[in-house]
Amino acid sequence: MESHFQLWQQSGLSKKKYSDQAGIGYHTFLYWIDRLTAEQYSGGSFQELQLPVAAEPSGPIEIEYPSGVRIRLNSSFPAGFIKSLL
Repeated sequence: MESHFQLWQQSGLSKKKYSDQAGIGYHTFLYWIDRLTAEQYSGGSFQELQLPVAAEPSGPIEIEYPSGVRIRLNSSFPAGFIKSLL
């Protein structure tokens, strides 16, 4: 399925058109695209930030995921909860 994903990206065709031409069920193709895209981002690396002990956020905390989803939290949320969102 990975080769189909790469061929589709190079083709310039819509997902629907490519899946029809390749004889792959459209929803199956969408599933694999989501899965392969998620695998690309799951291999990413995070770097831990070391903040001085006295530093406390004074405004909202915003987390943006690779998918474009943003979460904005009040800085009063417990650090453990915020960490669980990462």
